[in-house]
Amino acid sequence: MKLVIVNQHAGNKGDEAAGRAVIESLMQEFPDADIDVLYRISVPSCPIWPDNERVKHHVDSMLFPKMSRKLYMIYGFLSLFLAKIGLKKLIPGRAMNFLIEKVKEADLVVNAPTGPNLGDIYQDFMYMFQLIAPIILGTKTCIYASSVGPFKTWWVRILAKFIFEHLEFVCVRDEISYEYLKNLKLKNKNLYISLDAVVQRKLDYSEADDILNQLEISSDKKYIGVSPILYKCYGGTYVQQLKNEEVLVRLLDDLIEKYNYGVIFYPHLNRNSEYLTEIWDDLGLIYKIKGKLKDDSAVHVLPKEFDTDMQQKLISKMDFFIGMRCHSIVFSIKACVPCLGIAYEHKAKAFMKMIGLKDLCMDINDFSYNEAKVREIINSIIQNRDKYSGYLSDKMPELMKLSSKGTDLIKELYIN
Repeated sequence: MKLVIVNQHAGNKGDEAAGRAVIESLMQEFPDADIDVLYRISVPSCPIWPDNERVKHHVDSMLFPKMSRKLYMIYGFLSLFLAKIGLKKLIPGRAMNFLIEKVKEADLVVNAPTGPNLGDIYQDFMYMFQLIAPIILGTKTCIYASSVGPFKTWWVRILAKFIFEHLEFVCVRDEISYEYLKNLKLKNKNLYISLDAVVQRKLDYSEADDILNQLEISSDKKYIGVSPILYKCYGGTYVQQLKNEEVLVRLLDDLIEKYNYGVIFYPHLNRNSEYLTEIWDDLGLIYKIKGKLKDDSAVHVLPKEFDTDMQQKLISKMDFFIGMRCHSIVFSIKACVPCLGIAYEHKAKAFMKMIGLKDLCMDINDFSYNEAKVREIINSIIQNRDKYSGYLSDKMPELMKLSSKGTDLIKELYIN
């Protein structure tokens, strides 16, 4: 069996974790399958996992030339036309030829678990094209636990409906995305809700103490985990960004002074190439916030070299977490660590609602402009820490099963 995963993201601890979970799940359930992982990326980066005998990662092979969306649409559809009529040799570009070759030879194309690239927020045609290509070329295709939507922009809505109507199934990771799907009034009824793919994958959290020792961080202190976001790169204004930072600094100062907490910052994105822009760099923001704290003697920043597994294991040692990056929230919940979830997109809100902790989640603008509410939630977490942790521990088997829904659906396809 030949599986091809498309639109895998890299350079991001969250998408790295989700991708690993899907790959590991598929390897376990389909021991005879070979897997090619194709990346949705326009700059050099590292694969989310090393190659092995059954899984090959293709990063450099997917470096498409930079061009406008309109030109890429023309280039993409012309290439598919040439492929359909048997004139593949006339298709320009190594990446396009590689994509077409891989999806044509696949038994099933699986869209990697991602954020809402398929929708109005990003209007990402290159992402959509990696789904359109296998559909046009006649290869079975599905979506595994992504967020999608909304679909108000006319061309996004048209292409999204075409994609969804021709998929074997659409498995989204949150109820808000599912509502966006239903509002499209699709004829395809194979629409399902799962949970973020990260949750299904088991990790050995007992290694967390070794990681603390490696970092020379005292295990005698209680720590808050923090994952900030450069909101101005995700739709916020410069003023909103500054306000967000001010509130976070005041909050951490008070928690350090009042409760003697230590703080560990978890960078999810970091610039590993001169081509990557500010949006890919959490470290600059983290060190800016750290520099504003009154007392940073017990404040630590995880090295960018720490992969997603190490981050997740260390989060299990936190007393609680303050997460602005969606997957930092998922990591925390998976480790049964209570979390204040701060949502800049619908994916985090929907996740916290699905696990039954919507009261611990707030919009990023509320975080910036309703500090009283922020402190109310934090106080609730501190006072009820064990209660929240116990609730998550009891609920985790159910959440892990729901998280693996995409694999279950592929098993049904494979058996049939």
